[in-house]
Amino acid sequence: DLPSPRNQRQNTASCTRGLLCWATRLALLAAMSRDLTTFNRKERDARNRDAIDKLCTDMGCSEPVARNFLKYQRFGIGPLADMQSERAKNEQRMQRARFEREAIQSNTASSAQTSRAQEAKRRLQEEKERLER
Repeated sequence: DLPSPRNQRQNTASCTRGLLCWATRLALLAAMSRDLTTFNRKERDARNRDAIDKLCTDMGCSEPVARNFLKYQRFGIGPLADMQSERAKNEQRMQRARFEREAIQSNTASSAQTSRAQEAKRRLQEEKERLER
């Protein structure tokens, strides 16, 4: 229990400074009135989900790495520390454009391979039909 005002006056008289006792009392009140806090991973993940997903797609990194980037940004270090600068935005745009070009090239290359394979199958089928006649 906290001391009553009467006991507080007695304690203040025994203290070398009255401020120390009041500071102690305020600290006790703050400590007692603070609710228990529990760490909930699901709430944390839900709160940062959009930022994490955006980082994963923009920087091409995994989810734990994106979380670390956000943590480092709070400390003012790492690649996200100057994320708002124009230079960083330009680099991201260039990287995103390069990824899109590479994706398009890989899609066209795979479609070209598919069409070559289909062409080869068609030629084999025609040759097979011709031999059967």
